[in-house]
Amino acid sequence: MRILLLLLGHFSFLFVNAQTSARKYAIQFLRVYSREHAHLLEKYYQTNSIVHLPSATINIGRHLDFMIYLTDTTHRDVIIHEIPLMIHEMYHDYSRRGAYRYLERNPKIFQAGKEYLLFYFDNTKEIFTEMIPSFPAQEIAKVIPTHLQKERYKTFIATNNLAMLPQKIGFFGLLDEWNAFYHQTWLAFESKEFYERESYQDANHWEGYFSNYYDSYHAYVEFKYYILKYLQYAKHKYPKIYEKIVLHSEAKAIYKEIDERFRKVLEEFNQYKPLVFKFLEKKGIPIAQEVHHEHTILFIRGVGIDTQDRIFKLYEKALEDEELKTIDFQLKN
Repeated sequence: MRILLLLLGHFSFLFVNAQTSARKYAIQFLRVYSREHAHLLEKYYQTNSIVHLPSATINIGRHLDFMIYLTDTTHRDVIIHEIPLMIHEMYHDYSRRGAYRYLERNPKIFQAGKEYLLFYFDNTKEIFTEMIPSFPAQEIAKVIPTHLQKERYKTFIATNNLAMLPQKIGFFGLLDEWNAFYHQTWLAFESKEFYERESYQDANHWEGYFSNYYDSYHAYVEFKYYILKYLQYAKHKYPKIYEKIVLHSEAKAIYKEIDERFRKVLEEFNQYKPLVFKFLEKKGIPIAQEVHHEHTILFIRGVGIDTQDRIFKLYEKALEDEELKTIDFQLKN
């Protein structure tokens, strides 16, 4: 029994050390390779859990520990792969907590019963907004064509889970998810400098880079489509909600900011990708793209990575709908 207790104690010590080491590593990774997301975490932990406002004291609750989103604290490659998704989730909580921090500094604009969000873009750009009451995104599930009912449709649109933001806060929940995926994709792209450094020792690390990027980039067209489809539906069924949204200056500014920033990341990745190909070819590492059942697969030393281009093209084509393009124009002007 004594030996067992000693072993358990030793295991717990190793686990705590692994947690501490992984925490430091994740923070350092962000400070070196994605400073804007290091700022996001810093801002998040600077928010108060209890906020005193005119006519109300609001208990927001405790901060989340970002480590809950890192499932493996012992393997560096896994930690790096999970950091973009971790930032995605931490952004969501910051958009809520950050709004109350903003209200603490600007208490005169607070109104009891209203709900607010703060959209973070970088350390110098955030947009605070009051939310317009709208309807759950589940309502538009019936108007999404069958061929566009992919994984994220099932997760965010056709779901009874009212805790999901597109269900809980409707239109602004879709915007918040779109921005979270932007940050996830931006961080996946920004990590290129880490892979550049590591590749001098082992060029196979690029498999992780590409798989991380391709996990999230297609959310650009998916959520843009859901947002515009949501507004198209509202235009015909809830015209008052539609009118409030398309005339809402902050909502429009947020939509335009996400769209421009997300698209820019995709463009920069497409410019960067050929440079990686040339580098790997010089290293003598086989790299190729092949089409299998309408999916473009990127092969690095025989390891296949789905580029998700089929899904991207499906939603990209759906966005060519004339009414959706008109709504997109209204939001940007």
